[in-house]
Amino acid sequence: MSAWVERRGERFRVRSRIAGRIVTVGTYPTEGEASRIRDAYERRQRVSEVRRGLTLAVFGESFLAARQARGVRGRGPEASRWSTYIVGDPIGQLVLRSLRRRDVLEWRDRLLRRGLAAQTVRNALNLLRSALADALDAEIVAENAALTVRVPRSATTTTVEELSGVLRPLEQQALLAAVPERFRAMVALALLTGLRWSELAHLRWEDVRDDVIVVRLSRGGLATKAGRPRLQPMLEATRAVLGGMPRVGELVLGGDRASGWRPRGWTSWVRAAGITRRVRWHDLRHTCATSLLAGWWGRRWSLEEVRGYLGHRSVTTTERYARLLDDTIALAVSETAAPHMLPVVESAGDETSSISAAPPARVELATNGLGNRCSIH
Repeated sequence: MSAWVERRGERFRVRSRIAGRIVTVGTYPTEGEASRIRDAYERRQRVSEVRRGLTLAVFGESFLAARQARGVRGRGPEASRWSTYIVGDPIGQLVLRSLRRRDVLEWRDRLLRRGLAAQTVRNALNLLRSALADALDAEIVAENAALTVRVPRSATTTTVEELSGVLRPLEQQALLAAVPERFRAMVALALLTGLRWSELAHLRWEDVRDDVIVVRLSRGGLATKAGRPRLQPMLEATRAVLGGMPRVGELVLGGDRASGWRPRGWTSWVRAAGITRRVRWHDLRHTCATSLLAGWWGRRWSLEEVRGYLGHRSVTTTERYARLLDDTIALAVSETAAPHMLPVVESAGDETSSISAAPPARVELATNGLGNRCSIH
């Protein structure tokens, strides 16, 4: 079964003939990437070659391409999950036909020891299970080594620990003060919107409206986690940050942000802010949700309001932040004593920066449902 690459405008698609019909296996931004997927797709068809030593990581390329051809939604998050948790782990280098249940168990335990959320590990396990089921159907493996592997029940009780990186109001201020000026707008924007990195990195100026941000399917083959565009109402503080950023290029963050770049100085910024516990970039999203529910930025938001603002599919996801507030006394103390002032961005004064800053300002957040007001001093 052969496959080939066709150019379509500025993109390249991999085509193949399946059951007498020509179908599109996938569409990619470069010819090199399309050729790599084509080769992996063809290797998958040559079972005799596959049995001689195809690794799990390489098989995954054709597995994901085939799922896209079948119209399975969410390929962007799946590709990212496969790359991060399988290709980036020793299990990815194992020969597919040699994979055993003990290998999957050891891989699962490594992910849990990294401190990943139980649901994150479960999602990765489900993806691996689907890939091995596909390999079993193609008679590449004799058994699905992940079929009976489960995430231990005890791993699902770490809800509060997973949110230990939430920043209290004074820590939010300290972090923004510690971030270099050229990156401060980026951090403030992530904090105020709660956007995931993939959503923020692909955000375009054309999707920044007067009162909402349109979070679309991203342009690099990746999709938002929910798999569809959504509208996020803008806080006044968010509008102030965006208003101080120059419109250089199509992307709000400028440069090559959409290609996967992340702030490499993040850990040092956290340390400079005097924060000694582990805080990840994604914790800015958790901090946004917690701040709205706790009323740190003004009126307390309801679970349903925060669910809509952050784009959670279910209010059940949002409820974990409420449990954090209920279970952690320190958060309640911070809520009572916290100032409602959040510094935004100072002028960068750096001509080489792709992100400049608003004039020195402090924004007092006062929320009112999904509409908001703020005063700038």
